Amino acid sequence: MGLGLFASIELAAVAVRSQVGAAANSGFSQINSAAYRSGVMIWLCYLLAPQPASQYAGVVQDNDLEKWNQALLEILQR
Repeated sequence: MGLGLFASIELAAVAVRSQVGAAANSGFSQINSAAYRSGVMIWLCYLLAPQPASQYAGVVQDNDLEKWNQALLEILQR
């Protein structure tokens, strides 16, 4: 999300700068800085957010491998 925000603001700022010219250099620099800082803050929020506790899935049932092999052999022999 942070990268998307930064990239979209950067793209819009470059588009405006290309239309306005060198007069927008100061504003472009400020917008670029603010976009980068916003992206970094979003990254930090995701980094520092607590992870949800994992849940125990329970006991996995044993697979009847021989039954699966027989079914596969029957399909392949058709």
